[in-house]
Amino acid sequence: MTSLPIAPIRRIARQHSERVSEDAVVKLSEIIETLADIICEDASKITSRTGKKTLSKEDIDTALSVNGLKSYI
Repeated sequence: MTSLPIAPIRRIARQHSERVSEDAVVKLSEIIETLADIICEDASKITSRTGKKTLSKEDIDTALSVNGLKSYI
């Protein structure tokens, strides 16, 4: 089980399908949490390399680009 709230993920999934199984919502939650963890880890490395202490939106944008995800956002 993930630490993310399930209800918002269910609402997003229901925008695309009338019915969504509980297993599907849990799986989406796991995927979202994993992606967020990967992006935050990479963004944190970028923050450190640039001598900063505060993770910024720009660091996250760079991490998204490095991971080939920028075009999805």
